[in-house]
Amino acid sequence: MIEDDYDAEYRYDRAALGALRTLAPTVVAYLGTLSKTLAPGLRIGWLAAPAWLCASVRNRKHLGDRGDNVITQAAVREFLGTGGYDRHLRSTRLQYRRLRENLLESVSTHLPDCTPIGIEAGLHVVIRLPENEQDSTLVEHLATAGIRVAALTAYRHHHSGFPGLVLGWAQARPNQLATSIQTLAGIRRTLASEGRIPAARLGLRDSPKTL
Repeated sequence: MIEDDYDAEYRYDRAALGALRTLAPTVVAYLGTLSKTLAPGLRIGWLAAPAWLCASVRNRKHLGDRGDNVITQAAVREFLGTGGYDRHLRSTRLQYRRLRENLLESVSTHLPDCTPIGIEAGLHVVIRLPENEQDSTLVEHLATAGIRVAALTAYRHHHSGFPGLVLGWAQARPNQLATSIQTLAGIRRTLASEGRIPAARLGLRDSPKTL
């Protein structure tokens, strides 16, 4: 079994789930990367394989690329060994929790008819839109306003399922998140005035600010 402990480092409302590998270390290969916690440019990940599989994994790795950047690996090893990585996680976890709370508060205030999904962990959130609303249309209008998000329907191979927006918020400042959500609310209000969104379901409690 291969276990990708995705988003385990950033869980906000509850303790991290225990890794499956701790229950069955002889049959579970545990893997992950430093892409989210440090930087994707490091191109460093790890694999904790069962003992009987290690020789085969090393052989395949040797045949595949004959090694990686030794200096970067040594630096990461030092970072882990001195406790720097743990301190970094504690600091960023607190920072991201505050950003997430700011985002959720803005969504509740300006998009009361939308539902945030996947908020328990990670650095992204899905904003579920009402049925039959075109998420791709909103993405285009947001891009014009300088806000880059992804349409949930773009990740599907078929048309079933609800529309939504995929928002990454880790690199934003609190005021940027609030302004972006207000801009989204303003775009939806404009589309409603054009008859492209049923105005009755917007339920916006205040007038959105514009950029």
